[in-house]
Amino acid sequence: MPELPEGRTGCRLPLDLLERFLDRPCPLVWAIVGERIENIDNRNNPSGHRDVFTCQGVWVSGARPSFGLDGCHSPQVGQKGRVVSTLGWSAEPGGNLQRRTGVGRGGGETVIFGTKKTTMPDPADALPGRSEPVFPVPDTHAVLGTPIKPPFPAGLETAVFALGCFWGAERLFWQLDGVSTTAVGYSGGFTPNPTYEEVCTGGTGHAEVVLVVFDPERISYAELLKVFFEEHDPTQGMRQGNDVGTQYRSAIYYTNDEQKTAAEAARNSYEEALIAAGHKPITTEIAAAGDFFYAEDYHQQYLHKVPNGYCGLKGTGVSCAIPARSEETKTVDDMPTSEEEWRARLTPEQYHVLREAGTERAFTGEYVDVEDDGMYRCAACGNELFDSRTKYHSGSGWPSFTKAVSPGAVELLEDRSLGMVRTEVRCARCHSHLGHVFPDGPVEAGGERFCMNSAALDLERR
Repeated sequence: MPELPEGRTGCRLPLDLLERFLDRPCPLVWAIVGERIENIDNRNNPSGHRDVFTCQGVWVSGARPSFGLDGCHSPQVGQKGRVVSTLGWSAEPGGNLQRRTGVGRGGGETVIFGTKKTTMPDPADALPGRSEPVFPVPDTHAVLGTPIKPPFPAGLETAVFALGCFWGAERLFWQLDGVSTTAVGYSGGFTPNPTYEEVCTGGTGHAEVVLVVFDPERISYAELLKVFFEEHDPTQGMRQGNDVGTQYRSAIYYTNDEQKTAAEAARNSYEEALIAAGHKPITTEIAAAGDFFYAEDYHQQYLHKVPNGYCGLKGTGVSCAIPARSEETKTVDDMPTSEEEWRARLTPEQYHVLREAGTERAFTGEYVDVEDDGMYRCAACGNELFDSRTKYHSGSGWPSFTKAVSPGAVELLEDRSLGMVRTEVRCARCHSHLGHVFPDGPVEAGGERFCMNSAALDLERR
């Protein structure tokens, strides 16, 4: 067992207590009160990893940095972890966690290690904050070179998303074409001008959020929603992966009624796809955007400054089919009710493929060799079917995709025509024929080849 350096005080934390909150077995963790541990014997750590974390004067060293402090920061390696001991608790020799009072709010208790970390505080009990920020914020984006503070150029719009640790979340958005700038901060809570350490206590009610400033002529809000939902797990409540607490909750803070409508529609659509794939219902908070408080300088564009830094984001693997705008998509009420109406709406070739399950000749379709970026929709009803990023050249003579945008976008039926057994693919919305799916696609992408007819598709270019 590692020995503490001479003159340092500390304790071994009760692992059963720690494991109860982490929901997993833990390595040995030592909590050192008030001093930094520079050297710990690491011979009992087979992984060879060692790091030192700090949060509010309490230092912890562990065999695995990811099981350290929640709300701590290690600038050297960019790791974030879990609560062991911080404001409101002190680690005492002998393995006890002792609660302190008079910390953080002039005489009240601040309890960090416990269920209060995953429970939103009452506004009256939230940390008081301050009227002005206590730290400077940079003016310019470290990657894009654009301003991160308003006023922003005319024609740009803003969006605010919370999807776990904001280090990795911000990078997702600054990499998108059409995004002018991004910044990380705190929103959705009660404490004005909080610090990172205060947000980590759970006493502010704030979530770690990303401010996204985008050009709607180049990237739509719906496309931002798609990235938001696909790149994290929106079913986990007050956590995201190994990061636990109210600050890591999933949230969308809309800035106008159009964003609210789009966010709610996307959530409802994606929830159906998630449940169909065996996941739990979505817990994403959708609320009007309030004050956005910028985070400290070292958090801004963190994964650009520390390329190998911590990123705990992980999606569900389920594609998010964003509902189309009403002016671009035919509604259910607008759906033809007879084949005569379908024949009047579609071209002869489209009607033959979509309504009579026909097949266009190989290498003659409009989209066989098209590589344009966009979303492929059903030519009959406008339903989103395939993202161009899943399209590939199969050599078959028909547009080929590795997967549909979501399991609920298409329906699969057994087809015994032509003296063989195949799997037919139909639009799940209007039940029109699209093509077939075969088990000879790229193995690295799941092994399926969705072989579609160009006449059954419309490409909405991005």
